[in-house]
Amino acid sequence: GSVLEQGSGVPSFVGREGDPPTMAHVAYGDPIGGIYGAASLLAALYHRQRTGAGQWINNTQIEAMLPFTAAPVLYRQAMGREPPRRGNRHPRFVPHGIFPCRGADSWLAIAVTDEAGWQGLADHIGRKDWLADPDLATPDGRRAREAGIEAGIAEWTRRQDASAAAADLQALGVSAAPVLPLHGIAADPHLRHRGFFYDVERAHIGPERQGGLPFRWNGVRYPMRGTAPFLGGDSERVLRDGLGLDAAHFQRLLADGIVSLKPTSLRS
Repeated sequence: GSVLEQGSGVPSFVGREGDPPTMAHVAYGDPIGGIYGAASLLAALYHRQRTGAGQWINNTQIEAMLPFTAAPVLYRQAMGREPPRRGNRHPRFVPHGIFPCRGADSWLAIAVTDEAGWQGLADHIGRKDWLADPDLATPDGRRAREAGIEAGIAEWTRRQDASAAAADLQALGVSAAPVLPLHGIAADPHLRHRGFFYDVERAHIGPERQGGLPFRWNGVRYPMRGTAPFLGGDSERVLRDGLGLDAAHFQRLLADGIVSLKPTSLRS
C-alpha cells in the first residue's frame, strides 16, 4: 500500500508548500484495493449466475488509487503545471486549516466556505477589524493575507477548548470540528448519537466496541450480525453455501493448501 501509493502520484500533491512529496503513511491502496476487489468479485459471481462462466479478476492497487488524483490531474491539464502543495489550505476557501487549541496535542479544524461563515468567525473571535477591511471581503482578498489571518485565528484558538470552540462556531454556521485522538473516537457524541458503535462479546477477548456501517437505509442502521471471524472462520460457509462446493471438494482444497485454517507461520 505505502509503496504503491507512490506509483499513483498521490504524494506529489500532498504536503506543505515548498516541501517535497509527502507520504501519507496510511497505505490507502490496501483498503481501496480491497473495496474494488470485493466489488469485482461480486460482479464476477453475478456474471457466473447469469451465464455459468467464470472470470479471471486482475485487480491493481495503483489503478484503484487513481480516482484520488482526479482534481490534481485536471489542474495539470488546465494550467500546464503541477498543482501546488497546500498543506491544510484550500484552493477556494480562506481560511481553511487546523489550528492549535488549549491542552496537549489539541487541535481544531476550521473551514470558512461562505461569507456568512467569514463574518461569524471574525466577529466571534473579536476581529471586527477584519470585517471592516474591504480587502478581506472575498476569498481572493483573504488569500493574499492568508498567513496573517491564520496567525490571528491561532492566537484565539490557543486559549480555547477544541470541542467547546467547535460547538460555538458550528452554532454560528462555521464548519468546525475538533481533531479527535484515536481514543476519543469511541466517545464522540455525534457517532454515539447515530448509533455507529456496537458493544459485542468476542471469544477469547471479551467485551469489545466495534464500528458499524457508515450509512443507514430509510433512517435505520443495518444491525450487526456478528463479530469479525477468526482466521478461516467463514471459509467453509462461503465456499459451500456461497459457491456451492460440497464437503468433499472443500476438504480437497484444504488438503491441497489452496484454503487454510492456519496462520501462515504454522503452515507446512
